[in-house]
Amino acid sequence: MTQGVITSVLLFVSKKNITSNKILALAIIAFCLLSSKILLNTLGLTQLQYFSYFPLGIEYALAPLLYFYVVSLITPNFKFSKKHLWHFLPFFIFQSYAFFVYFNVVWLASFTDKNQLVNNFYYHQIKDIEEYLTVFSVGGYLLAGFFKLKKYRRELNETISDSTFPTFNWLMKVFIFSSILGVILLINEFLDFFFGYKNTHYFHWQIFYLFNAFLIYYLGFIGYQQPDFQIDEFKHTQTTNKTTSLNKEKQQ
Repeated sequence: MTQGVITSVLLFVSKKNITSNKILALAIIAFCLLSSKILLNTLGLTQLQYFSYFPLGIEYALAPLLYFYVVSLITPNFKFSKKHLWHFLPFFIFQSYAFFVYFNVVWLASFTDKNQLVNNFYYHQIKDIEEYLTVFSVGGYLLAGFFKLKKYRRELNETISDSTFPTFNWLMKVFIFSSILGVILLINEFLDFFFGYKNTHYFHWQIFYLFNAFLIYYLGFIGYQQPDFQIDEFKHTQTTNKTTSLNKEKQQ
């Protein structure tokens, strides 16, 4: 988490790839907030009054952030605008609900009262729905980003003869590692839902958060070391005949 915060700050102040680096910084911060869940549990902070049911509904923001990071790199003159905010609507809804629950129970010192109140809000059922939808979100946005990158590279091969255009081969590794994290998430949800591992085991989530920590390091370092990309619109290469004006003597 500390490493993620450091690289996020470096990405925010970087003068290279300003838009894409800021989006990547937000994605890394989201991964750090995700890691804080296991930190609160392992330190026993969730048993304290002010950390119980701490509002961390960040999962649904991860996939859209990674998707727009890819889009911002391969789209000429990309600018994040209001029309892109609807991608984060589920995140705003779930995060607002988390804040609603937290501020209703934070003042209660008794954990029995806290649990009774969150049950009235259907907290655990809604969190389960959020986790299941996150699996579909990760899969959908990873596929969308992969096809965007594939289309970019196809157009690059078909229309541009200049080898200085970036091919973003390293982005394929980002897709691979993100897909692995998504698969681990899917397996964990499967084990919790069908075999009740949530109540008896935790090793599968330790693996998830360990790989999540690896992604924080990888995304931070690989993103920060990238050169400044200047992507222009694709134009087919072709030769043109230039006309030259001649004076009367040369015309004769």
